[in-house]
Amino acid sequence: MSRNRPAVAACLFAIILIGSSAPAQSTKPAPATKKNVPELLAREADHLRRVRQGLDNHPKLGINAYMRLDVAIADRFLTRIISNVASSDKGEDWRLLQLDQIKFVLDHADQTIADVDAGKLPAEGLGPNPVPTDGPVKIQGGVFVTDCRLRPGDRPKPRPYYFGGYGHFDQVIKDLPNFSSLGVSLIQDGRHGPAQGLAPDYSLTPVGKRIKTDVAEAAKGHVKVDILTSPHYFPQWALAATPEMQNGTPYQNIDHPATKKVLESWLTQLGSLLRDEPALLSYCLSNEPVYGNSGRDKFSVDAWHDFLKRRHGTIETLNAIYETSFKSFADVPASGWPETDVGRRRAFDWSQFNDEHFAAWHKWMGDVLHQCDGRALTHAKIMVFFALDYDKGGWGIDPEQFADATDIAGCDAYAHYGPAGGVGPLDESTSSDYAYHWQVEEMSYDLLNSFRNQPVFNSENHPMPNAAGAYKFPSRHTRAVMWQGGLHHQGATTTWVWEEAKDPSLNDSIYFRPANVWAQARALLDLNRLADEVTAINRAPARVAILYSPASRFWQKDYAVAVRTCYTALTFLGEKVTFVSERQLAERRAPEFDVIVLPHATHVTDKAADALRSFGTRAELVCVGNDCLAFDEYNRPRRRRVNNPAIAADAFTPVPLESERSVWSRLDQSVRGKHESARLVTPADQQRVWGVEYRTVADGNFLLVPVIDQLKEAQTVDVVLDHPEEQALDLLSGQIVRLKNLQLRPMEPLLLKIARR
Repeated sequence: MSRNRPAVAACLFAIILIGSSAPAQSTKPAPATKKNVPELLAREADHLRRVRQGLDNHPKLGINAYMRLDVAIADRFLTRIISNVASSDKGEDWRLLQLDQIKFVLDHADQTIADVDAGKLPAEGLGPNPVPTDGPVKIQGGVFVTDCRLRPGDRPKPRPYYFGGYGHFDQVIKDLPNFSSLGVSLIQDGRHGPAQGLAPDYSLTPVGKRIKTDVAEAAKGHVKVDILTSPHYFPQWALAATPEMQNGTPYQNIDHPATKKVLESWLTQLGSLLRDEPALLSYCLSNEPVYGNSGRDKFSVDAWHDFLKRRHGTIETLNAIYETSFKSFADVPASGWPETDVGRRRAFDWSQFNDEHFAAWHKWMGDVLHQCDGRALTHAKIMVFFALDYDKGGWGIDPEQFADATDIAGCDAYAHYGPAGGVGPLDESTSSDYAYHWQVEEMSYDLLNSFRNQPVFNSENHPMPNAAGAYKFPSRHTRAVMWQGGLHHQGATTTWVWEEAKDPSLNDSIYFRPANVWAQARALLDLNRLADEVTAINRAPARVAILYSPASRFWQKDYAVAVRTCYTALTFLGEKVTFVSERQLAERRAPEFDVIVLPHATHVTDKAADALRSFGTRAELVCVGNDCLAFDEYNRPRRRRVNNPAIAADAFTPVPLESERSVWSRLDQSVRGKHESARLVTPADQQRVWGVEYRTVADGNFLLVPVIDQLKEAQTVDVVLDHPEEQALDLLSGQIVRLKNLQLRPMEPLLLKIARR
């Protein structure tokens, strides 16, 4: 979002990579029909009337959340067209797209009614769907849990709940009365920071006080609110009074006493204002945070020197590593190192300090809020898709440090549809065979969860790029992004952006797209209807972990690609994948795993390497790429200093770091275990299937097998079990499917429930 203007939005990443967000192909869709807009409008208005008549004859189905969604979306967008309301959706191409998508939604309603009439679905359709009460939300076992009612009049009971909706400006507030029927349970309010809410006398402005009224209004519709505290909206009156707090960053100098006074006052009053509001879910402490000034001013230089002392103990140890002759820690600057391998040792220390210091600043903000409201949950909207990039080491966004600093694992993440392009080099270097850019978002969610088993809150979800025109993004892509996110620990999400196009960055968003609104809501309804099963999948332990190595990220340029390659290979082998960090290993608090994969992890601390040696006696270590563990975090060859063959660089025969498919084939033998109660194979030769994401989770007397084809082409598979069974219930559709010659369409998930015998 914009760092300067709260009423106008522009995702920071879209600004950085301007020009890369539009689809690579034409954004002008061919009209679905030669009829003109008035004819189509009349047709779909009549279509909606017929659906309503059909529901009059099915009273139980009429109150079903899915059917209410179909009708609400059709009614909303027909009204929009009839009223001639438009911003970026002007023109015939947009009206044809919207009318075509209205037809899609109403066709779904027709099919549901037909399935009930045919006995394929019960009289009430799919459901029931839980509705949260106004009770508190807690984190239990890595998921959000709150009191819900399954049916009107039921006594509320605690159950897992997956929150979702939209951000981030005025329209989410205006639509609060309408969101219940649109499947929305959460909004992010990103309109106000201290620039809008804090007066020069450090009291709340009328705008600041209004936040309480808006949150109270959300409670009436059973919608939770996440407040973006927006420290990047910094008051000009404060900057004018103390110009020296400016350092060229959106957050000013985070260590300057004047900066901290403004933010502490703002957060204290905000926390006190909202502490009794039942609709408040959480606080987002910062928007797309980046900082690179730690230790470089008089207010943070002492913290830098303290860090060095904690890290090295003596100045002699530091000098030996840096190959310098500093007299004391106080002489070591937080910049100015030569761009050599030895100089970069200093850069590594500073990047680690900058990560720690910036995360600690977020913890300080969270602590201020916790002192005002003990139930406050905090997170930060880190651009997690940058967290593994070699060239982002000085940005201050180590996800492990942020997980330690907040209650929820927060992020901003993307999973764009193929023609729209990926997000940065890590996406763009993936195979063009995939239907959409699924890997980085799912991988990032699993990484974020791995540190403290926190639910993930993607508070700026981007299923589609900004300003893409009237390009028809498939609804099944939007649904896949939301559903798959829920299977990878996404406990809450707010999608960019629910707003009229007041600025080019708001053009062409999901707000203008009926079928994509439907698809997001459908996925969220599914996640909560099936919350017990989804939670069982999320809580199932992982056998396999990938090493998260900040040192390898800093020194090894292809570490990020290696991580993604290993993650993809393991996912297509039916594994639930998590991560284990150098810190977890060094502190001897890592969970037990059957396999730990080292993704070209060339640089690892001695303590972490020693812990891996211990793991090697009871778990398999698999190296992908040459020279795993060959160096320490300062790029010094390990074998020259450590007399331990188990962690020497030449102790392993590595898996070549080649294509994802090649690594997948080679890892098959390494990770295959007796746990495997289901495999997906090709019917013709019974060989493993490439390109299908799946897992197998035992749930009482049943197996849960979530499945999705991530390729552009449809596939036919056999589900091979360790016991004879010919069919399963697909919980998403409510239909029985056969396990032989099972048809998979790209981006269309299944959740198979299979009896265990």
